[in-house]
Amino acid sequence: MDNLQKHNTSELKRFALTMAWAFPLFFSLLLPWLFNYNYQVWPMVVTGGLLTLYLVWPKGLFYPYKVWMSLAGIIGWVNTRLVLGVCFYVMLLPLGLVLKLFGKLQYKNKVKGTSNYRAPEAKSDKQSLEYPF
Repeated sequence: MDNLQKHNTSELKRFALTMAWAFPLFFSLLLPWLFNYNYQVWPMVVTGGLLTLYLVWPKGLFYPYKVWMSLAGIIGWVNTRLVLGVCFYVMLLPLGLVLKLFGKLQYKNKVKGTSNYRAPEAKSDKQSLEYPF
């Protein structure tokens, strides 16, 4: 979680201003428009509360900030697993199955006559030591 201090009023005010336009934009306009809901008023009430705290008691924004960051951490954790899971099952799993079908998996191809993938180096001569690159 972010280590914002309670007395850092400039960051708390910036949080309030960001939420004052983002919260109603998302919950009053975007979601109702996408899902054909009626216009929602409650995000305006939340915005009014944040702006009131912004003007009257900026240190009071610390607790809504902590609640929001806790929610954001949970949403980020879930979203990361969801995105990575979808990427694996949509992109990597089919690619692996196709490569296995055609016998092109790289970890199965061994270098003939060796027990590892290390290629032996050529002997160094005077020319290569004078001009190494």
